[in-house]
Amino acid sequence: MLEFKKNTPLCIWWFVFKARESMTEQEQKLLRQIQELKEKQKSQESAGARGEIEKLECELSALQGKDITALEAENITLRKKATSLEKELQELRKRYSELRKIFGSLEPGVEKKPAAEKESTLARIIIKKYASVINEKETKTVGEIKALVNKDDLTVQAIVNDLKPEGYSFEKQYLETAEKTLQYITEEIEYVRADFGINFWLEPKEILEAGVSDDEDLAVLLCACLYALGDEKAQVVITELDNLTTHALVIAEIKGKFYILDPSQKTAFSKYSGEQAKCLEEFEFKSAKIKRFLYKFNASNYEQFV
Repeated sequence: MLEFKKNTPLCIWWFVFKARESMTEQEQKLLRQIQELKEKQKSQESAGARGEIEKLECELSALQGKDITALEAENITLRKKATSLEKELQELRKRYSELRKIFGSLEPGVEKKPAAEKESTLARIIIKKYASVINEKETKTVGEIKALVNKDDLTVQAIVNDLKPEGYSFEKQYLETAEKTLQYITEEIEYVRADFGINFWLEPKEILEAGVSDDEDLAVLLCACLYALGDEKAQVVITELDNLTTHALVIAEIKGKFYILDPSQKTAFSKYSGEQAKCLEEFEFKSAKIKRFLYKFNASNYEQFV
């Protein structure tokens, strides 16, 4: 007779049930009685008990068409198989536990945050904790801000040298090359809004390696590239939009036309070009319009408006 503890896995109960489902209720009852009497016989040798066992065994053999030895052998086999199944189940539980540690919960309806999102949350906590230290370190003088537009930076030089045609002439080929430069930056570097509550400036090399940047560093990179192409008048402008956010862009004058160039969004090079007032009125970033300039700068000039 197979006996299981209360916490025996359901799959083992199912196996035993399927293995014995061909036995009738009467046969199962006889088998249970035989097992109980054998246990009783072990604790107290009784001729009466032995006789009763033999009688029941004969009845069971008659019903099954097998002798009691064969039935007991089948019972032993079932026990071994059940033990084996229980060991396999334990191994599966162990493996499941290992996989859960790697991939997270597999339970339906339970969503786990991606690792990248968890890292981002942790980074924000650390940045917030040390914001005052970072802001103090990143505070720059007017001279240091102007120096950000560095045409001699090796990364800036590598970009413009790849884009300039052979025998480049500023007078003849600047407009075309400037357009290629803006296109390169918008395609190779993804704009992200960095709401970390800190001031920071990335170097061109760091921007290209990361493949992402905020609007200010993108504008500085574009302005530095235009400066390397020979445009000494292009400027980075930090604006206040009518939704009360700030946004950085580049302004330039090419062949008598005013241009607003925004490397944070993929717009045509000449979309905002022509008369200055008209360009400033029409420009928008995420449906927000320019309210006013806060400050502007390049390698040789810095002007603050508020």
